[in-house]
Amino acid sequence: MSKAAERFLQLFEGYGRAHGQTAVLDRAKNGKTQAKYQIVHEPLTVDLVQSHLDGKLGVGSIPIDETSKCSFGALDIDDYNLDLIALLAKVKRFKLPLVMCRSKSGGAHLFLFLSEKVAASEVRDRLAEFASVLGWGNCEIFPKQEEVRVDRGDIGNFINLPYQNGKYTTRYALKDDGDGITLEKFLELSEASKVSAKE
Repeated sequence: MSKAAERFLQLFEGYGRAHGQTAVLDRAKNGKTQAKYQIVHEPLTVDLVQSHLDGKLGVGSIPIDETSKCSFGALDIDDYNLDLIALLAKVKRFKLPLVMCRSKSGGAHLFLFLSEKVAASEVRDRLAEFASVLGWGNCEIFPKQEEVRVDRGDIGNFINLPYQNGKYTTRYALKDDGDGITLEKFLELSEASKVSAKE
């Protein structure tokens, strides 16, 4: 397995007993890509991440873990006419610690990476503030839950991960001009963007 897959998995470490898988089916008229989503009751592994990066399988991570903490979260902006360059400029103007990736349908996933595990409720509060600053206060926030109770079988929602088929993906992080950056640059950028709960 590649070192890149290991680093990628560390960034998106979440719920340890399950992960998401997505099979893209078709594109609807409104721009939303149609897909089949399922929860697989097995850990997200380096092998699965490598298959994702190779384009053989689409995987997602459940940000909230068994202790209701997170090491990453995300804003999911499902607007397929979104001006990605303008949104990225806004992220930079407000100095938000978010890494923006194009979603599979052309919207945006803005990832927050943390240097330590933080209560999911705190992650959601911080991301809600960022969403409001960006003018997208009604967008989806991951984790969707503030708490999961493993004793009653709770599992959080998963978010699809970027860089499926790493070299030829349409789900990449962006430069200021809208061009995509390589997987290696994405890993460097994401690792450097990690913030502490105290920041």
